[in-house]
Amino acid sequence: GGAAGGAGGKAVKGPVEAADSTAVIGLHLGATAGAVAVWADPHGAGAGGDGGDGGGSGSGRPTVIANADGARTTSSVAVWVHAAAAGGEARSGTTVMAGDAAKAIAFRHPATTVALADAARLARAAAGAAEARAAAKAATWPWEVEWPESEEAEPVIVMTVPPPMSFDDDAGAAPLADEVVRVTPTSVIALMLGKLKGEAEAYLGMPARAVLAARATSTPAELSALRAAAAEAGVALVAVIPTHIAAAIAYGFDDPAQPPPASSPLVATAPRTVLVYDAGGSSVEAAVVSASPGGVLRTLATAVDHTVGGDAFDRCLFDHCAREFARKARGAKISGARATTRLLAACEAGKRALSKSASTAIAIDSLWEGIDFHTSVSRQRFEDACAPLYGACVKPIAEALAAAGLTQADVTDVVLVGGASQMPRLQATVAAYVGGGAMLHTNV
Repeated sequence: GGAAGGAGGKAVKGPVEAADSTAVIGLHLGATAGAVAVWADPHGAGAGGDGGDGGGSGSGRPTVIANADGARTTSSVAVWVHAAAAGGEARSGTTVMAGDAAKAIAFRHPATTVALADAARLARAAAGAAEARAAAKAATWPWEVEWPESEEAEPVIVMTVPPPMSFDDDAGAAPLADEVVRVTPTSVIALMLGKLKGEAEAYLGMPARAVLAARATSTPAELSALRAAAAEAGVALVAVIPTHIAAAIAYGFDDPAQPPPASSPLVATAPRTVLVYDAGGSSVEAAVVSASPGGVLRTLATAVDHTVGGDAFDRCLFDHCAREFARKARGAKISGARATTRLLAACEAGKRALSKSASTAIAIDSLWEGIDFHTSVSRQRFEDACAPLYGACVKPIAEALAAAGLTQADVTDVVLVGGASQMPRLQATVAAYVGGGAMLHTNV
């Protein structure tokens, strides 16, 4: 998120207020979290660590805008709840929550929660080949999916939203009934985009247009769906740029005046071959970019694997914890959407903690059937349990280099972006695969 956000601001390189009194923001909507940034922060807050390198023309530095909760990333999750559960006097209808607040209550409403990763997968299947559509139809979802007869139409997510279990009802009033929500994947994506845009405009105090970062491997149909979602969300697009180009810009590879440090003086004066490795929540993507000393960026090849990402590591830690739970609870097995969602959320938090600490505790009161769960996990144990995933994560690198007609020895720089790239073992795996001659760039 930070890389794309910083690049979005840097791509326009100028004052934040345009001639028509609108701000230009950089917006990246990831599978698990999104971020939004602005160039030349009017509040004078500086870059805050996540917005980029600050090089190039224009004043100030790109700043990643904190959301209402003070976080620099916003969870890509939406939850629909019954209007009666949201307070007030409404007895029918639904209310939708998005972002961090939605993620906090998702475990209570697993059947009415839609993660952006799921919506994106459905949208990708709808726009993809028949095989992808068939696989999505055969998949198990927490809600019903209606597939239209026309292959050009989107599937529809259908959710039944129950009323709250306890409600101070008026005597004689009709009982509360379930509500049915029908929403398309594009509308879910639009909801997330609108959430990020709204946070940015509240911070800036003015309307905003956006430079939107999208995966380079997106098909024309997927890009069309993304633009449609932006239009539905009221996001006026200045441009859509590939995420790997956004990352390269954020690190200064487009800036001949202040390029990033090179591994040797010879590399600094010659074209650099940059491997941008984006480890997101639901996929990993590798892009090979040629960066000339004059600041011209050219994509040589890209490759993506949708079967591995940060979520796969969450599931790996989940499986370990489920085995621990069964061992401590005399064979009891975790089941049910509520318990599964709670443990997955705890495992995601544990995975993040293990990127900074040698060990972490995972504790959940009354996880299943009133049984508490507590365990300690070391980074080494986590890495050992997930060992096969690290090997799978480098496959897109091999595919991208082969497509570009290059080898690891040709790579001069490696840029790591995406939340999963913060895992030390993954960083070491990528560095070892590429070789010691390349310079590693992390933490935009």
